[in-house]
Amino acid sequence: MCATNKIALALVILSSLAIVFWPKYCEAGKQDDVSVVKITSTSGDCQPDERSRKDDTISYHYCGRLKSGKEFDCSFNYGKPYVFRIGSGQVIRGMDIGLTGVCVGDALKVTIPAPLAYGGRATGSIPANSELIFYVKVLRLDRGGRELVTGSSTVFDYFNFGGAEYNKNNWAAAIPPLEKVAELHRQSEGFRRNCTSACIPNSVLTDDWDTQLVKYGTCMQQCLSAASGRSYDPDGSSIRKEQLYRREVYNFLQMAYYKVGELEKAASAALTYFYFNPSDAKAKHNVDYFMSLEQVAGKEIQVLEDTAEHVSLLPDALKLYQEEKYTEAIPAFEKIVTAYGNSLLVCFKECYTEDLGEFPLPTGDMTYDLVLAYKMILSCQLDCVKKMENMGLYHYDNLHSETYHHLQFAYSKSGDLDKGAAAMATAALIRPGGLEDSLAYYRREAADKLKPRQEAVDIVQRLSMLRQTLSTIDSQLPESPLGDEGEVADTASHSPTHGYVILLCTIVGVCVCYMGTSSYCVCVR
Repeated sequence: MCATNKIALALVILSSLAIVFWPKYCEAGKQDDVSVVKITSTSGDCQPDERSRKDDTISYHYCGRLKSGKEFDCSFNYGKPYVFRIGSGQVIRGMDIGLTGVCVGDALKVTIPAPLAYGGRATGSIPANSELIFYVKVLRLDRGGRELVTGSSTVFDYFNFGGAEYNKNNWAAAIPPLEKVAELHRQSEGFRRNCTSACIPNSVLTDDWDTQLVKYGTCMQQCLSAASGRSYDPDGSSIRKEQLYRREVYNFLQMAYYKVGELEKAASAALTYFYFNPSDAKAKHNVDYFMSLEQVAGKEIQVLEDTAEHVSLLPDALKLYQEEKYTEAIPAFEKIVTAYGNSLLVCFKECYTEDLGEFPLPTGDMTYDLVLAYKMILSCQLDCVKKMENMGLYHYDNLHSETYHHLQFAYSKSGDLDKGAAAMATAALIRPGGLEDSLAYYRREAADKLKPRQEAVDIVQRLSMLRQTLSTIDSQLPESPLGDEGEVADTASHSPTHGYVILLCTIVGVCVCYMGTSSYCVCVR
């Protein structure tokens, strides 16, 4: 049976939009003399409640052939799939039978005997008493007025399903697929954090930075594939990817929850979206609104994703500080200082994405495109500082500085002026200005200890290097790759010494060079 089906399948050519359902195995069955052979596809096996049944609306492409091999109809010729409601008598009886119990993504060969097709009646190019053979690709199932989401669906499928219901104001129907988006994305972020830790070193890039970028990207791809059990595949539109990155799904969920009266869930979703988008004024307004509601006020509303370590430590430290338990507050704030540095480093590393292993890059000039990729990384890393300031319900203009400011006061109240002076100098280094009175006090009482702590100096220097490097690239890199005469470079003859080359000099400098008819280099150190 399988060999016969493979031979028959090889005869199928689906017009100019040819689609070949390549058989991995054949699964044959009969329903009222209708032969249904499933040719496995990317859908995998679906659950019983995900299979088509009476009253489902099914959307599919098909090509119909006579037993002789002559094609009599093909939906690809019309540029759109065929749609009907199963069991409603809208199609021949054999097709109703053959497309019951199938899954989204299935590729099928449905053989229908004449009595279950058109019988002794000729129609169009189909002679009387003809056995019909249909090659079918199932695209979609709708049940109860909404699209059926199957176990084989990707996060982007769920986003599209939920978004479609959301746009139709079907709030209750939108919630399950949008919740699945959030669940799958949280899982994906867990994979990503582990792979980032495995693939990206703590050190900054060196003079072979371009090779390192590709190496990091490739490592991330391989690690994510191994972790998720599927090949790395950047499925989904760029819009959906950007929405996932911004946690837009929580923005959708907060509205849907609100509309169905789930106010605590709406508050948590709104807070989660705000946590990842602290500069969004509307997001802040939504959080304030939900927290003001009687049904929500006083409840413990949580961010629905894992937060940075320093975020979880802050409430307990502030509580001790406000209760004037300074000796207990000191170790709590010291933990925050350590956690802040660790969280910032993790954020820096997460800016190296798996996309860096993908070629071709935007312009086709590898050196130029890698510079653009590096610029993207620098911008992302500078944004990390803004992300670190957002604590959900707590928000600081400069959390890093504020933490050291709390520490200096706690040390001072505990009688340790030396450590208080170091903490004060550190707060002033991070945020110059506005702390003159406190600095004057320590200049009088512990001038020799008024030196910033090294862990903060390292962070400030690295941020300064990032800003300086980004500024240099912005000022020196043109809008497009240049050739010898200022034209677009011939990438076929491109060499490492031709065009723009970025060389990291040290941790505090970058060298930008153009090797053309008028060579020049600009180095910032």
